[in-house]
Amino acid sequence: MPEMIRKEELMDQIRSSHEQLESLLTDLPSIQLKSTAGSEEWNIRDVIAHVAWYEAEMVKVLESKALVGSQWWELPLQERNELIHQAYFMENLESVLEIERTTYSRMMKLLELVPEEALNDPAAFKDMPVEWQPWQVIASNTSEHYPEHIRQIRDFLK
Repeated sequence: MPEMIRKEELMDQIRSSHEQLESLLTDLPSIQLKSTAGSEEWNIRDVIAHVAWYEAEMVKVLESKALVGSQWWELPLQERNELIHQAYFMENLESVLEIERTTYSRMMKLLELVPEEALNDPAAFKDMPVEWQPWQVIASNTSEHYPEHIRQIRDFLK
């Protein structure tokens, strides 16, 4: 992973990866979106809710220009993901899709407002460790995160 990135390159990576996710969801019949996915009893709706939660965390970072977010970050990954699953459990598919799409749109609008130099400067985000790059935090929760769940959905559909 490079040390620095141009803002437009980061945004293009996020858009491209998200478009793959969106395309996959657009092509699925509603019944498949509601089907159980995998041994953990998640369904595709749950996967989308999971993606939306991570995007929402990036919205918080971009809005506040600080390394802020849920206390769930302090938990082991499996525990955090189970709490995310529980938080969205009662949401219907249409609601989760709307939440994800709205959150993604908000995140991209906020990212557009961030100066390019800030994405490459941890000091531009309060409480960000000096060895971190803000753009890498964003990428790891978006463009690098989406492919994992695209594969998960594709595997489920096989």
